[in-house]
Amino acid sequence: MAEARSKLSALDDDTLVSEELASIFLHVSQKVMKNLRTEEDGPEFFKPIAEGAKKANQAVSYTMGSLRRWKQKHTYKNNLDVAVRAGIKAWVVEPRPFFVKDEHRGMFSVLAPADDVFDDDWGDRLATAIEGGDVKVEWIVPAEAAAIRWSDLATHQRFANGFLEAMDAERRRVTVALGATDLASSI
Repeated sequence: MAEARSKLSALDDDTLVSEELASIFLHVSQKVMKNLRTEEDGPEFFKPIAEGAKKANQAVSYTMGSLRRWKQKHTYKNNLDVAVRAGIKAWVVEPRPFFVKDEHRGMFSVLAPADDVFDDDWGDRLATAIEGGDVKVEWIVPAEAAAIRWSDLATHQRFANGFLEAMDAERRRVTVALGATDLASSI
């Protein structure tokens, strides 16, 4: 499989490849490739349809360039980056692990997301949590984590800015939908 991916990577951007080869290149199943074609955000694909054809059941293919662009667009630095791109749902529904420090009387302060392995202090925090020190891992909904006290302002700001970006994106989506509703109602 690795050899096949290596050969695919060497192909020019204009080279067409089958759905099967595209799925190998992207490390996903052919079923996922089919599902991606029904989404707005899937890789661009090529499907020849003869003029006057009543059915469009010709084979689908992809250019290596479109697969590379899609792969690059869906490459993330860390789970925070994934959550920001996923939108508000990732911030208000799914709990994520956070390193927290026990303060006093059951109170704690957030140190950092525990799934951000690019954090310079990640290894030390993990070791302390494993050893049973004053750092532990708590699963918290990100929106809640953004709204509570952290031990470091710069880390809190980096995290909260992701939340605020997601909120802004959702606000823009709602504004566009309101405009579309207004336009449709005036017709």
